[in-house]
Amino acid sequence: MNPEEGDMVQKKYATAEAMYARIKEEVCQRAMALDEAVSQSTQFHDKIEPMLETLEALSSRLRMPPLIPAEVEKIRECINENKNATVELDKLQPSFEALRRRGEDLIGRSQGADKDLAAKVIQDKLDQMVFFWEDIKARAEEREMKFVDVLELAEKFWYDMAALLTTIRDTQDIVHDLESPGIDPSIIKQQVEAAEVRTRGAVSHSGACLHPTCKPDWTRS
Repeated sequence: MNPEEGDMVQKKYATAEAMYARIKEEVCQRAMALDEAVSQSTQFHDKIEPMLETLEALSSRLRMPPLIPAEVEKIRECINENKNATVELDKLQPSFEALRRRGEDLIGRSQGADKDLAAKVIQDKLDQMVFFWEDIKARAEEREMKFVDVLELAEKFWYDMAALLTTIRDTQDIVHDLESPGIDPSIIKQQVEAAEVRTRGAVSHSGACLHPTCKPDWTRS
């Protein structure tokens, strides 16, 4: 082999060696990227499953019709318990956002949910997670509005009930305190007028109305 042929062989060898090194580096980088993608995908699925179970349980709990008590204090307790759902969402917010970002990143690295089955599975889980999240928020807000409306009605009812009972007791006291009816018609008339005056005073003091045509408004909110 002459010197010219030797130089040519040497150059080809060097080119092949450089190409081999470049291909090897690309393969190593691709392998590392695949390992990272597999690791992130595994972490995503491991973390989103408990999240979905938690959100589904909370959503199911809010779907059950609430038992609304008549007592004011118990209604306030129901309002506080309902707010616990919002508190739980606030605690889950960081994990929720992190899972959504990771899922969207995994889908972005794929060929798309319409072409990649694994990406479609991730997209379906993300959609399910977001659905539960929005459903819980909406139902918690709706429940709170209903509880607040019922609380207002209950407070009005028990206030009016207390006023009516006070009026009844005052009227009974007046009747008990009346003098025995006299025989003289003029004396009887004076006793009736005195009773009416005292009764009107009791009714005016309590804010209630005892006239047969006057009915308490229990439905007014």
